[in-house]
Amino acid sequence: YRSSLVSAETNIAQVLYQQGETKTAGDHAYAALEQVQLLVNADSASAHSHSLEVYVRVTYGQILRDSGEFTNAESAFTSALEKCLQLTEAIPDDANLWRLQSEMKNNLGILYLTTNQGELAQQAFASAREDFRKTLEISPDSVAAVNGHAWASSYLGDALRSLDREDEAAAMYDESLAQRSPL
Repeated sequence: YRSSLVSAETNIAQVLYQQGETKTAGDHAYAALEQVQLLVNADSASAHSHSLEVYVRVTYGQILRDSGEFTNAESAFTSALEKCLQLTEAIPDDANLWRLQSEMKNNLGILYLTTNQGELAQQAFASAREDFRKTLEISPDSVAAVNGHAWASSYLGDALRSLDREDEAAAMYDESLAQRSPL
């Protein structure tokens, strides 16, 4: 039951977030975070519970980031990333966990770009690209991983551009366009 409640609250938060209602979305994401904490505490051995926690923290972090609450967003993203690293270490052949970790790093990189921390953004996007590659090693047909890798390449281009490394940025943009999966 609690897992369904967490998923429902997170989905509501995402819909409200997409509609531009960040305050209400944040309230729902926070409620989901409280529920997922109870779930994880009650079921500490479940990888599903832990990956759900990561998903909720990412959603909450995105809402905080786009609301200008950068410190709190970084905390949410960092906490989610730590959990992802534990999960991929414990279950190294789970492509979904690697993709989730990759997306987490992309979100952290976007936060760093938004706050003019180009070097940290570069590191986050480069690491996300590596994790998307790992995802594709495990699941070569993953369209989400192909497109995620392309987005990470494009974001890496943005980070390089912010560091005045125009030639490297252009190469990343070209690579990103070449990687995109047709819809």
